[in-house]
Order: sequence, then C-alpha cells, then structure tokens
Amino acid sequence: MTHDIDEAFLLGDQIAILREGGRIAQLGTPAEILANPADDFVASFIGADRGKRALHIESQEGSDVLVDADGRPAGVLVDQRSSTGSSGRALSGESLAVTAEGPPL
Repeated sequence: MTHDIDEAFLLGDQIAILREGGRIAQLGTPAEILANPADDFVASFIGADRGKRALHIESQEGSDVLVDADGRPAGVLVDQRSSTGSSGRALSGESLAVTAEGPPL
C-alpha cells in the first residue's frame, strides 16, 4: 500500500484508487487506469493536471505506455480507427502538448 501514485504505477500490477471514506474509485492495471480514468476524481488523482514532462514509450503489459525519465507512467497509446476507415494511434491518459520543433516537453 502506498499514497504515492507514481510509486504504485511503477511497482504495482493491480492498483486500487480509494475515495474518501475508503470506497474504491477505480481498480485496474496502471495501463487501464491511465487509458480510462473512471471519473474526474481519478483523472486528477493520477496526475492528469501535472506540468509538462519529457516522455518516452515503453512496452508494459502488452501496451505502449508513455513514461517520464523517472519511469512514471503518463499515458497509453491506443489503436484508433476513424469513421472514414483510416487508422492511427491516440493518446489516452494525461493531456499532452506535442510539438514538431523545439526541445522535448
């Protein structure tokens, strides 16, 4: 058990995020929670409102997970198909700014 979400995501296979009063807000793997926060409370708790960080992609649990230099997960890349039939990858998790030029975020 830990109160540090970064530590939990780094070390845990299954994560339980508890609301005030000990009620479970969400239960799942780090990748599942990052990809689909159950609600605004969970999104805020996992750090969706954190500042900018330099990220890289690691394969974890069969998913491509974006992690920072300290190994803290920030989001998950998911396959996505548009209504026109084209496919691509989308980020699920934190809100990130992606730029074509300049230093890493």
